Amino acid sequence: MTSQQFVDHLSDQGILLWADEHAGHLHCEGPVGALSASVQEEIRHRKGALVDYIGAKQQATPSFAEERIWAAQQLAPEAGMYNMPVVVELEGHLDIPTLGRAVEYLESRHEALRTRYQSVDGQPRPEVDEVGQTELAIIDLAGRGDAAVQVAAEWRRRLALQAFDLARDPLWRVVLLRLGPARHQLVMVLHHIVADRQSIEILLTELDVAYRAFQAGDAVALPPLPSRYREFAYRTRQRMSGDALVSATQAGKERLASSRPLVIGPPRPDHEGMRFRGGVHTRSLSSVLRHRV
Repeated sequence: MTSQQFVDHLSDQGILLWADEHAGHLHCEGPVGALSASVQEEIRHRKGALVDYIGAKQQATPSFAEERIWAAQQLAPEAGMYNMPVVVELEGHLDIPTLGRAVEYLESRHEALRTRYQSVDGQPRPEVDEVGQTELAIIDLAGRGDAAVQVAAEWRRRLALQAFDLARDPLWRVVLLRLGPARHQLVMVLHHIVADRQSIEILLTELDVAYRAFQAGDAVALPPLPSRYREFAYRTRQRMSGDALVSATQAGKERLASSRPLVIGPPRPDHEGMRFRGGVHTRSLSSVLRHRV
């Protein structure tokens, strides 16, 4: 029985396997009674081959969210609609080489920051690159005088709107705008396929921890990551397969069947295609309404 046949056999019994191929660890879960002593012994006997097989499968398995965002990006590959920019104002002395080391540390810590997505038979296939794909780019505007602020704004806009090539580019860019000896702006732009708002907050926190540690000559005191995203994507796919996938799909179809049909009118004469222009509208709510909400 090949590794694939053995994994499929276990899956039929509700037993899921996933691997940390870097550490050589194999993990499993299953219903009570399914992981008998004989099954556990067979898994231990096949551990090496299973780690290699499942590890390769994990690396090439997209999550449902990655698949959905990738498909949407294919509709407008030149648009930056899924770009997530963040700007950090830095006042005072800045150790730029140390900041660069902190950026490199984040890239090595998080595989998502080194992941690209190839198109294979019309489906996304994640590929995790080696460390060293991202460097801190520096744009010196200090010599622009009073125009530095305006030029920095143009750079921020350009960086935020510049589209990523999901198959070729590192899906985050980190640029330091130098407006003066003691004034900098750190611009980070990430594609939504590798990050969300909460993960960006985590990255900024870890960047600060790494910068302070390197500046003090210490090791970075961050705990190891409990798991890798590729493991999560693979486990989710395994759990949502077979009868579970059929049941979820049927439930979705039943909900849609009871919905009103969507009526889409003809395109406007001045329609220029998707422009992805958004806006911000601010409204003040009374304390009574806020409490009710």
